[in-house]
Amino acid sequence: MIAFVIKLLIAHVIGDFVLQPNSWVVAKKSKMYKSKYFYLHGLVHLIALMVLLRNDKSYWLSIGIIVVSHLIIDLIKGSFEEKNES
Repeated sequence: MIAFVIKLLIAHVIGDFVLQPNSWVVAKKSKMYKSKYFYLHGLVHLIALMVLLRNDKSYWLSIGIIVVSHLIIDLIKGSFEEKNES
């Protein structure tokens, strides 16, 4: 179980910090879900999770839930940041 959680954390760090250029962050903040980088960001997370979890079919539902919830959280976070900047 601990190994699974560590893999999830590593995938998160890879997706949010290692493989996400600053230009993607800027585009996502300005266009939110209309930005192609928003969806590429989700794809990066999907691939990172699939690689770290060895594309094990027993994790597919979990991976899908994690990627979708991550994108939803990014949208919610972006809307709060937008309100705070106003």
